[in-house]
Amino acid sequence: MAEFPVLPIFTDALIADTTHMTAEEMGAYVRLLVAMWRHGAQLPNNRVELARIAGVTPRRWNKISERVLRPMTKNGEIIAQKRLTETWIYAQKIRARQSANSLKRWKRDYATGYAKRMPS
Repeated sequence: MAEFPVLPIFTDALIADTTHMTAEEMGAYVRLLVAMWRHGAQLPNNRVELARIAGVTPRRWNKISERVLRPMTKNGEIIAQKRLTETWIYAQKIRARQSANSLKRWKRDYATGYAKRMPS
């Protein structure tokens, strides 16, 4: 299972970011966003791999990539999308906080005898 199985989509921002795209280009863009979400909010800036993730041939990718990648940022070998990265970092913080709270609750309940160990 993915670390964060749910990707929050801000529909107004998605529409605003993709008004210049065809349906095919938007589909490729969304596929890239989903893959980024599953891989730490970034992907390698590799033409062949991006085409495969987008679900198009490398030849087709050469024709559509400029518009598909326009809302994204390129940092050398990596591509990312600012809003997705911010949301991913926020989700990490929430997950860490929930994990810490769960551990605290478990330790408290175990110390008071409320929590029972599962039989081996």
